Amino acid sequence: MERLKLNDGRVKITKQFVDKQPFVDDGQRYFYDRDLTGFGLVVGKRSKAYFAERTVKGKNKCRRITIGRHGPLTCDEARQRAGKLILQMADGIDPIEQERRDRQEAQVASITLKQLWEVFADERPHKTSTRSDYIKYMNAVFGGDVKDEAMTVTKKRKHRNKELPVAWWKRPISEISKEDIRQLHKFIGRELGKPSYANGSMRVLGALLNLAVAREWIDKNPTEVLSLEKRWFSEKPRKNTVGSDKLPDWFKALEDLRQQTDPPSAAVGADYLEFVLFTGLRRSEAAKLTWERVNFDAKTVTIDDTKNGDPLVLPMTDHLTWLLLRRKTAADRISSPWVFPSAGRMSGEGHLSEPRYIADLVEAAAGVNFTIHDLRRTFITVAAQLVPYPILKALVNHRCKSKGDVTLDYFSPKAADLAEPMQKITDYLLAQKAKGQGLKLAKAE
Repeated sequence: MERLKLNDGRVKITKQFVDKQPFVDDGQRYFYDRDLTGFGLVVGKRSKAYFAERTVKGKNKCRRITIGRHGPLTCDEARQRAGKLILQMADGIDPIEQERRDRQEAQVASITLKQLWEVFADERPHKTSTRSDYIKYMNAVFGGDVKDEAMTVTKKRKHRNKELPVAWWKRPISEISKEDIRQLHKFIGRELGKPSYANGSMRVLGALLNLAVAREWIDKNPTEVLSLEKRWFSEKPRKNTVGSDKLPDWFKALEDLRQQTDPPSAAVGADYLEFVLFTGLRRSEAAKLTWERVNFDAKTVTIDDTKNGDPLVLPMTDHLTWLLLRRKTAADRISSPWVFPSAGRMSGEGHLSEPRYIADLVEAAAGVNFTIHDLRRTFITVAAQLVPYPILKALVNHRCKSKGDVTLDYFSPKAADLAEPMQKITDYLLAQKAKGQGLKLAKAE
């Protein structure tokens, strides 16, 4: 910005001088103060305003900053403000840039966990199941109010008359300290007796705060303190299965439930549990299965949305075919695209979304404690005794990688190659089912 001189020399800018200056008919007229270099007055058609002008250290052009209009601002007030601005510019500080930075820092400092979640959810796409887990932690641990089509809002968790803190949702992330992380992690893990849940909630929070660090909204991720101070709770991998001694009772309870008409979802839930056990599929993989992914001609079931991203094509044994044909007849009556549609107390996207409810009924009747994922582990345990290890990995869609055998890395069997191994596993499970019904299969292993 070039310095404009439209007057002769400098003047003593005072209230009297300013008041005497007439408005101009065209353009603007500038006056510079003779006592304070850089302080000036500009007179226009309808207003008179004070300004400060100086080159900022390291820059060749002048920076002119409007201080305010004459009237609302007195001449003496304008002179004082101009002096401060001129000193800043002499020190190399651009007041306009500094104000912009201060405003930006204030905005960043006020970003809440809720606002961070909205950015995270928009920019970091996740599988539906992963997103649901994130939402559960946001709502249950951090007091969120996230709503999602695939789930209902998770209420605040209570345990032993203790309630999780929920004040973090609208709290600025810049205020979340290492000590806050230590205390909340300890509270969930020790006082509530939920070490895995404590770790999970902090991993989710850490993922969000990593995005904040990348955006330079915060300098460091406070959840890192858990690693630096080795505060993570040890987690032993779950190894629960429905043992062979319990399978007959489990099958009997399942069959009894299937015969019930109340709740109306009993038959759907029973078939779902049996389907998971006989395929080894993950909970959501089975629950979201649609009829267009079931090929009765080729006798295959295709799972596209898998944990590792690799589509899984499983062969259908005669038992699975029979089970799915029964489901298809029921589904056609209500025109459902889902193999396991929701009903009764079930809610969600149209497919079975809360199989735990049905599992609880079986658990109570059979006296067998199990989770949905325990059925997958049971399938794997049975398969490990009956089929080669590479085949097992293919059946449960674990990528077949081996540091010691390059050939194994290329092992990629088709559904037809898995049919015989799948039948062996089915035969074993059917034998346990027969025991539960007081029968004996001649070909059972």
